[in-house]
Amino acid sequence: MITPTELLTLATRIEAAKEGSRELDFEIYEAVTGVVPLSIEGGVPEYTTSLDAAISAIREGCGWSVGVDNDRPVALVSRDEGSDHHIWISRAATPQLAVVAASLKERAG
Repeated sequence: MITPTELLTLATRIEAAKEGSRELDFEIYEAVTGVVPLSIEGGVPEYTTSLDAAISAIREGCGWSVGVDNDRPVALVSRDEGSDHHIWISRAATPQLAVVAASLKERAG
């Protein structure tokens, strides 16, 4: 099981990445599913290069938005807990990276 600190560390690495990579995809897959991928052959979504795959990393019940702020992609993931509203924001080189990083921050709490 990946810890909240590990999720935040991965989110920080994703925010610093210049582009998506299969290496990051595999790390995200493990963080999202709890399963260590055994092969590069199929089955692992391209979270860092596909917006559809990036959005699939957002947990059910969360809201999300993606846009541009000062020429840099920004994403937010939100979740309501009773009367509390929580928001996690991420800026990254691409919308896909921003969405995945924000979703990992949400998972970390």
